[in-house]
Order: sequence, then structure tokens, then C-alpha cells
Amino acid sequence: MNNTNSIATQEFQQVHDIISLHRTRALQTVNNENLLTT
Repeated sequence: MNNTNSIATQEFQQVHDIISLHRTRALQTVNNENLLTT
């Protein structure tokens, strides 16, 4: 039980990291476009 739980936690952490990475890139893209339009 404990082993499966730690595997699930690792997978969740990886998914969370990927989401954070994409969010950061998306925000940077939006910021760059805002700079271009100003």
C-alpha cells in the first residue's frame, strides 16, 4: 500500500511540474505579446 502511494505521489509531482512549466511559458508568451502591442 505504501509503495503504491509513493508512486502515485511521484506521478502527481511530475504532472504538477509539467503544468507549472507550461503555465510559466504561457505567461511569458502573453507578457511578450503585451510588450509588442504597447
